[in-house]
Amino acid sequence: TKRLAIGSIALYAACSHYFLACAPEALHQDSRPPCKVDADTYLQRGWCRLEQWAFMAINGSAQMYVFDSSLSQLSSRRRWIEESVNVFNGHFTHEADKALLVDVVLGLYGLAVIAALDPSVAAGRHLTGGKGPQHVPQQASPPLAGPQLTELIAERRGLIFPRQHFGDLVDRLEAELEWGARESECLARESTSPSTTYRAARTARRTLDHTGSPSHRTCSV
Repeated sequence: TKRLAIGSIALYAACSHYFLACAPEALHQDSRPPCKVDADTYLQRGWCRLEQWAFMAINGSAQMYVFDSSLSQLSSRRRWIEESVNVFNGHFTHEADKALLVDVVLGLYGLAVIAALDPSVAAGRHLTGGKGPQHVPQQASPPLAGPQLTELIAERRGLIFPRQHFGDLVDRLEAELEWGARESECLARESTSPSTTYRAARTARRTLDHTGSPSHRTCSV
């Protein structure tokens, strides 16, 4: 079904260890008349923003790259990062598809919050010190990780989580996870389990962060 297909986009991107947006300038031959496509048109697409959001929520931006006229790290393009998290402001052929993204985006945000609350769950990948692709210019700004990503999201909260789609779900999720984190600290001393929601989110985050051999996510316009 379409819902399962949408979920698979986010899951595949989240489980990958590297993200490459291959978006050189070209002509889209299926358009009538053929239209120009490039890195900018890639960034405007809602589905492309979704896969970037998924990768950043789990891995941060350290291993995200774009090839347009040359290869560069996305973390050096602050505007790009800011745009890519605004999934619901991206272009969708069918606006009704946005309703199918609410659970996916909310779940990914929950995983980012978990990493900010408990950095130990994101210790499995150790990607920031990796070599990555060769011949990439030195980044001009630090890559986004758990806490920095949640700060960026907080700045653009109204755009990223439009009320007409999310209602109060984001507030409720944050409250539940923050309560679960505090409860977990207390219960750890008593050898008891924390709340079901927090435990499930933490387990999911650990599972994604400890996935096996690296895969390479290639995105094209």
